[in-house]
Amino acid sequence: MKKESFWEHLEELRRRLIYGIVAIAVFSILGYVFSGYVIDHFGKITQGLYFFSPAEGFFSRIKIAFYIGILLGIPFLIWQLYLFVSPGLLKNERKIARLLLLLSLPFFFGGIAFSTFVVLPIGIRFLLKFGSDTMVPMINVSQLISFVFWTSIGIGIIFQLPVIVFILTKMGFINYKFLKKKRRISYVLIFAIIAFITPSVDAISLLLIALPIVFLYEFSIFISYIFRKRDG
Repeated sequence: MKKESFWEHLEELRRRLIYGIVAIAVFSILGYVFSGYVIDHFGKITQGLYFFSPAEGFFSRIKIAFYIGILLGIPFLIWQLYLFVSPGLLKNERKIARLLLLLSLPFFFGGIAFSTFVVLPIGIRFLLKFGSDTMVPMINVSQLISFVFWTSIGIGIIFQLPVIVFILTKMGFINYKFLKKKRRISYVLIFAIIAFITPSVDAISLLLIALPIVFLYEFSIFISYIFRKRDG
């Protein structure tokens, strides 16, 4: 195999980044098509959204389109970066990297969906209860979009727990026995944190939020068991 020069590597990286940026742009166009549905979805939850300048409504839809483009395009960009570095990886390292990518994507998008249709509706309704006769909520559409985006990113990262456990297991830092031993403490912490963040939710809503995270913990134990170090 011919060894590429530094400038050839740089050109390859530039090409991969362009592919990723083009993917984000294409998904952003698609995101604009669905931006109205996003506004309607959260507008029903907040019982109305407001914009405070003539152009804010339009730019809010552009903002949603850009966020959707990032959420859908980043995985493609990461894949392009993998293709760039993969020639320098060992065969076993390439297999692990591909497995990580395959694992992380469904969990990340599962977290985004869980945030959009479960966590955010419950959380926003709870926060709106702090209003009163003299403090009426008027939710700015642009600020709500940012809140939704960053919350969804956070939940998506939390849903990466099985992937993180896989990495730590392969590195030898943890194992399935450790996770099983800490199961009860972990469950208590999960329910306590959710109850603290959303103290007014009923028992059913609490379970609705907590159970998927509990499932992720159990699945992480399974992942740790499957990929445990054979010498451990």
